[in-house]
Amino acid sequence: MIIQKPIGDAVFYPADPATLHSHVVTSMTTSQSGIQKITALPLAVISPHAAYAEVSEIMGKMYAELKNINPKNIVIIAPLHGDILTEDADYTLFFPEAEAFSMPGFTIPIDQITLQEIDRTSDSAAMRNSYFEEEPAIELQLPYIRQLFGEHSVIPLLVGNPSSETSRELSKTLRIFKPEETLFVVSTNLTGDLPSARAQIHAETAADILTGKDPSPLLEALGKKRISMCGAHILEAVKKTGYFTGIWTVIGYHKSELESANRSTYSLSAVLSPKSTEGIIAND
Repeated sequence: MIIQKPIGDAVFYPADPATLHSHVVTSMTTSQSGIQKITALPLAVISPHAAYAEVSEIMGKMYAELKNINPKNIVIIAPLHGDILTEDADYTLFFPEAEAFSMPGFTIPIDQITLQEIDRTSDSAAMRNSYFEEEPAIELQLPYIRQLFGEHSVIPLLVGNPSSETSRELSKTLRIFKPEETLFVVSTNLTGDLPSARAQIHAETAADILTGKDPSPLLEALGKKRISMCGAHILEAVKKTGYFTGIWTVIGYHKSELESANRSTYSLSAVLSPKSTEGIIAND
């Protein structure tokens, strides 16, 4: 069996299995006030990719919302932060050859049957382990997935080239999943690492778009440099599936600061259900 080894342990999350488990459980149980008892699928969620020391509280709040669902398909999608290699220029969607993720204290199987179907039906998809050996955004979600759904298999996808064309192609791929069986987990931060004043403006603009206060498309705002959300193209693809007609419900915000350099990064967790109409549950 080909195993994808962890690359974020001891950097983004605890490397000790018991400490990691305790951290996840604690973050999911310390605040219950926002629980909406969501039971219907399809469901899409936004979960950040940053060190647990910074964002596990808002991750835990969001994942606690999912305790009453029972998805057949768990699709985890994250932006590819590095460049696409020249030899892969014809592709924007990547999946691993590995059959499982190895994490501290557990493994999570990868649904290779579904990935093979994606490979057969999408001209933009390619199997490339190398990108997963450098990008921790997906594995950061796995301890929470494990806590909720045990050793349920996952479908991990990395998406490069944040463009409208990429978003359209990704939405076609996502439509192979039956909506009543599927949870989409989008791993994205609310802003890039920016000077603090600019980061705040980007965070407020992106949040307004997600919650329906600003009607601008995310990719249009990204192109005009009004936002710097790394997963904007993925979130637009999720909406383009036609499975969701509502707006995102924000579970929590987090601001990470590097005071010495006057720079900030904003993170957010949120939920999108077929009939989502709420704007904000809680602010942090």
